[in-house]
Amino acid sequence: MRLFGLVALTAAALLCACHGLGRVPPPQPQPASFVTTVGQSAVPTIYSGPCDYLVGGCAEAYSLTHAMTRNYAGKLFQLYNGTTRLDIGQASNGSTDMTTWSVFCSGTASNCVVSKIYAQIQGHSNDLVPSTFNAPNGPNCSTGGTYQCAPPFAINGTTGLPDITVGESGYEFTIASDAGLTGVPAGAGTDVTVILSGRAVEPPGGGTNCCGTAGKMHCYNCADTPGQDFTIGLSWSNAGTFMNCPTSSTFCLGLDIEQQYQTGGNLGSSPVDFIAMSSWNHTTNYLTGAVNGKTVFYTLPPGGDTMAPGNSMHWGGGGDLSQYAMGINRDVLFVNRAIALSEFVAVTRNLKLFYSGLSFPTPN
Repeated sequence: MRLFGLVALTAAALLCACHGLGRVPPPQPQPASFVTTVGQSAVPTIYSGPCDYLVGGCAEAYSLTHAMTRNYAGKLFQLYNGTTRLDIGQASNGSTDMTTWSVFCSGTASNCVVSKIYAQIQGHSNDLVPSTFNAPNGPNCSTGGTYQCAPPFAINGTTGLPDITVGESGYEFTIASDAGLTGVPAGAGTDVTVILSGRAVEPPGGGTNCCGTAGKMHCYNCADTPGQDFTIGLSWSNAGTFMNCPTSSTFCLGLDIEQQYQTGGNLGSSPVDFIAMSSWNHTTNYLTGAVNGKTVFYTLPPGGDTMAPGNSMHWGGGGDLSQYAMGINRDVLFVNRAIALSEFVAVTRNLKLFYSGLSFPTPN
């Protein structure tokens, strides 16, 4: 169990808990140096990640920047420098250990690529590796070796923590052999929520994103059957065929369910940091989308499609690993139910506090 910082319950919180008015939520993550005292005494805080704010936790979670739950103390990702590989773990406060990459990458982050992203909930069967497939609509990741479609390692200038660019130049991840997710069921009777955090950027050359950036979907070479994808991302513009935004020069949340797309929200025309969520409740058949704490759509599946999300996990490509599913990403979470908006607000608050140097605007 990871300890960092100190916290005390206020009298008001204790009174609330005693009278059954609400459960005192887990403490939010704080920097390792954060200390709070009451008189001369102090109580240690238990680390809390976003999955700790979800009833029952996450079914699976990935992150380049920190542990998604207090129950995970393992490695976050792996780097490859052209010769050898280096696992990157956690510092004492749950964030990425940034002390080892520089020597390994000869002082320049882009000298390395991200060669693996470790699954934090179900174990190594769900670890992500760069795609090695020749997708039906491109890119062809099968001709240049194991790491042809591995994204360059990059560090955010504000947070000092890693970012990855996916969906550009073939940068994309999947489970080895495009196997299905363990512990994340598929099909028509399975609710799902996907949460994605990162930074929205305009695709090279303009236009919209083809597909969702991350989520559940059919295998890369399976038939494109409407309703079998459930992938989300931040799209740009209304100039394309697929995830169109309200105007030609704004970002919006997009949900790709394979050959049908739902978008919502206006996040302006400048690159923007985001925490996005979409869920499907199989009982009501309603899709919900929210970004930076605000709901932007609540609707039946477009086109009247029958939802049956697949079991493959692709990060950076759509159902068939085709472009563009552009984004600068940090975290992806899966939940095996349609979460309440209050839970997403709590997750958003947790991630905003962790990325305290970034701005997460409320969509119009």
